[in-house]
Amino acid sequence: MAVDRATDLTSWNSGQDLLLPGTGDFARVMTAAFCVAAFYLFEINILLVISLGIAAMISLSLFRAPASGRAPRFLALVAVALFAAACAQRVPKAVAYSPADHLAFRAGGTATIAGEGFLRRPNGRLVRCAGSEVFLMPDTPYFREWISVFRAGNRFEEAATLVEAHKEAVRVTQCDMAGTFRFGQLPEARWFVATRVTYQLDRVDFSKIDLANDYWRDDAMLVAPVETRSGAVARPVLSNPNRM
Repeated sequence: MAVDRATDLTSWNSGQDLLLPGTGDFARVMTAAFCVAAFYLFEINILLVISLGIAAMISLSLFRAPASGRAPRFLALVAVALFAAACAQRVPKAVAYSPADHLAFRAGGTATIAGEGFLRRPNGRLVRCAGSEVFLMPDTPYFREWISVFRAGNRFEEAATLVEAHKEAVRVTQCDMAGTFRFGQLPEARWFVATRVTYQLDRVDFSKIDLANDYWRDDAMLVAPVETRSGAVARPVLSNPNRM
């Protein structure tokens, strides 16, 4: 609906938050309640929820307009604050990829990795990595930095270029329907194994489900160290404690 530019907000008290009539403490309480509800209903990352909530409440507290102001300006300021809180930092790669440092990991051998990946939902049920790709990465300074940066919630600049450069050193397989995976003919070495587990409830009947136990969603990358020995089978388990 078009906004009548002849209409201003002079009827609102000067100094009030111009997001809703008569807002102020009420808006801040409602913002906090919304963030809590979003976390319980959609299992948004709790740190993100807290960041968004703080950004929203600061915006509501600080960005007040004179009586002649217009609400859209302040809605835009709130949107910018929320966007800034949600964005991950882009950082440069400090350790460069060296093919020579990863040559031994590309050799053949008699070691095997037979693992499984799953998440335990808040209601105790398991969701397995069925169908997800599994990545086996050498335990080198290059990949240790990669994992450390991702654990911190950041991302690398020009990540696609980096992936193209190091893909020769990464072995890839897929989780089967039981959530298990296998890498064979490996040399003795230390590795990182990683996979992704996602789940969500597509259709919601709020009259029948138990929100505390049934309506959950998640998207988690799981990473664990593993060491291979010639002639032996390593059996890593990737689960909730291994979240990035």
